[in-house]
This record gives sequence, structure tokens and C-alpha cells, in this order.
Amino acid sequence: DVILYNPKTEGGIIAFNLKGIPPHDAVTFYADQQIALRSGYHCAELVSRFFGINGCLRASFYLYNNKADVERFLEVTRATITYFRRKGF
Repeated sequence: DVILYNPKTEGGIIAFNLKGIPPHDAVTFYADQQIALRSGYHCAELVSRFFGINGCLRASFYLYNNKADVERFLEVTRATITYFRRKGF
């Protein structure tokens, strides 16, 4: 249910979508769960459209994040998918 656009990244930024869930809707659900993500074209609309991507979500991790932060992100990702599937997405 997760489309990862940069699976081989060695950095702390991941670009992804949740299948069938508009990124602008998903980012609101994450925000309600106290997780800050970005959604949209990330200043690269032409590149996104070239690859047929209508925006995406972007999460950024850095030195101040820990294992619990990553686990919480994954937990909320699962909850986001469940919530939107129940709504018919």
C-alpha cells in the first residue's frame, strides 16, 4: 500500500505515496497524529508530472530523530491507510 519513490536512499528524506490516497488528504491525517510531513510537488512539478506522479508525501529524518520516532511514523502510516480504506479510498 506504500509507493516508495526513493527506495535506495541513504539519506534521511523519503518520498512516498499511499496507494489510492491523495497526498494532501493523507498529510492532514498525519498532522492530526502530530507527525509533520510535506505534500505536493516539492518545487518539482514538471518532474513529478513527467513520471506521472500527482504529488507525493515527504518525510525527513535527522540526527535528533530516534528509533521511537521511526516506529511512530510507521504506526501512523498503517493507521492512515486503515482510516482511508474504511472511507472507501
